[in-house]
Amino acid sequence: KYLDNPLLVKGRKFDLRVYSFIASIDPLIVYYRDGKARISLAKYNKTSNDRSEHLTNTAVSADIIKYCTENNATYDGMNVQELKALQNIFFEDFQQLLIKEGIVTDQNWLKNFLRPQLKKISYHYLKMSQPNLRKLP
Repeated sequence: KYLDNPLLVKGRKFDLRVYSFIASIDPLIVYYRDGKARISLAKYNKTSNDRSEHLTNTAVSADIIKYCTENNATYDGMNVQELKALQNIFFEDFQQLLIKEGIVTDQNWLKNFLRPQLKKISYHYLKMSQPNLRKLP
């Protein structure tokens, strides 16, 4: 189901990318690694049909960056480097952004909440998929 009232950062949609490495299927051993937060460059408008306002995909935002690069322009007050920096940020910087926005108050939110939850999700997702995973000879 499409969520038409998502949590926004700076008025934009975002997603979190993480890495899971499967060291063993039986027993299931999974290693977790932080990825990045991807933030849409366009501000979210639930009534808009502009996909750049609904997706965080870097390919979708490429047109904005290309236009700004070719025309030495800014977008929403940001130059090309600021747009690229906003688009893919490390979790530590994402935490600071959430604190600045007032969404998170715990200075250790990443360590105390987000990472443990993402590790749990990664493990349970793979545990659920374990019967479908094939052992290599």
